[in-house]
Amino acid sequence: MEARLQRLLSKINQRLSAINKRTFGFHNKITLLFSVNEAAEIKHITSQLETIVREWLNTDQHFLYGGIGGTYLNVEEIAKSYEEAQKTISFLINRTNPVS
Repeated sequence: MEARLQRLLSKINQRLSAINKRTFGFHNKITLLFSVNEAAEIKHITSQLETIVREWLNTDQHFLYGGIGGTYLNVEEIAKSYEEAQKTISFLINRTNPVS
């Protein structure tokens, strides 16, 4: 994984150290999996991620796309949430780079 993504992953882990999560970095993608018990935790996570993205955009010239999947009660639905996030990213990329 590239050094800048390692720095981004490190910043995410640092800012959200108190949150129960799993982070995965592979090639040019970071996957975050959070376990939350309350809506307030979701708001905190979202707020911290927004701050991290703003800092990234102010200091790094590389594109950063992100997608958030839905919250579900069952572990079996992780794949569904992942697919939702992937669709969001695909939409953003296609909207930014339309095919002529």
